[in-house]
Amino acid sequence: MILAESELGLDEGVEAAEALAALGVIRARALRLPRMRGQIHDTPAGVTVLDDSYNASPAAMISALEALATLPDTGRLVFVGGDMRELGSWSEEAHREVGLHAAQLGYALVVTVGVLARDIAHGARAGGLPEAATLSFSTADEAAEAVPDLLRPGDRVLVKGSRAVRMERVTEALLRVPQAASDRAEER
Repeated sequence: MILAESELGLDEGVEAAEALAALGVIRARALRLPRMRGQIHDTPAGVTVLDDSYNASPAAMISALEALATLPDTGRLVFVGGDMRELGSWSEEAHREVGLHAAQLGYALVVTVGVLARDIAHGARAGGLPEAATLSFSTADEAAEAVPDLLRPGDRVLVKGSRAVRMERVTEALLRVPQAASDRAEER
């Protein structure tokens, strides 16, 4: 199935993950979307990645977290979230709310990218996630180097953040991880 952005509502400001969840097609995997907008990838390492890295707002982050949680339960839920830019005085509260929501949905690992996104980790810990299950990186390149080694086969991963953070670099790194790397992660 191929849908144009206008059919999904993307040209009206609706985020891809939110539109997919509303349409109930996120499970179908038959939908071809523009790059970095709600694409689901099954990696060679046995990890499912929901790449919604094109942009982010608080509502879109929460919708994407919920959408990933609807995929079949095969492993841990992992959130790699970057800064949400241009939120003004509401930034700290919005980032914390996203992290709290991730914890409430049962995410096992929250990785943040950027200074603002550190508040996502604070929110996740406030929601009960242990400190050891939250990691923060300054750049997407740093996260791209570390995150593949944190994952296990069967994990479901959401990658999302404001465009300026370059979260697609994390997705690209996950797609390059060979099967052998997943075997090493499973041994831990």
